[in-house]
Amino acid sequence: MMKDIARRIREAGGVTLGGASLSRVTRPALAARGPRGFALLVAVIISSVALAIGATLASIAYKQVLLASSAQDSTSSFYAADAGLECALYWDQQYDAFDYTKPSSSITCGGTSAAISFVSKTAATSTVSFHWPINAAGPCVDVTVAKNVSGRAAIYSVGHNTCDLADPRLIERGLDAEY
Repeated sequence: MMKDIARRIREAGGVTLGGASLSRVTRPALAARGPRGFALLVAVIISSVALAIGATLASIAYKQVLLASSAQDSTSSFYAADAGLECALYWDQQYDAFDYTKPSSSITCGGTSAAISFVSKTAATSTVSFHWPINAAGPCVDVTVAKNVSGRAAIYSVGHNTCDLADPRLIERGLDAEY
């Protein structure tokens, strides 16, 4: 019975559905339509190349942001060291705050008081230091002043971009002056 139906369909020229023939498609007919999936392969390759270029540009941009941030922190540390050095010079020259025989107990820089700590004293040199947080959330500076009996002094100022010395992004810059 099935053979009979198949024979009648072949004799009639195949089955049509809305004007489209549903006759059996042969392999040569498929080959005439061209390679299948080629457009998908090209689209995947182009998308992969575009993704690689985009990832590379994003990586470069991220590294530039880190570099700029590091440069800004370095500048902040340098300016903190400079401010500490200038503050120590001012207090030493105006008030002799780091006198060999009796240094002051505190100084005020930029409206912030800094306690002077005694470090050491030898027969020839007295060394004191102070820590000055320049502002609450920003840089700070550690200053050491060594002054000898003849009045010669050396100031070592180390600025930090943050007062948190355990911060992994801590950057220090130092300056010194002798007079």
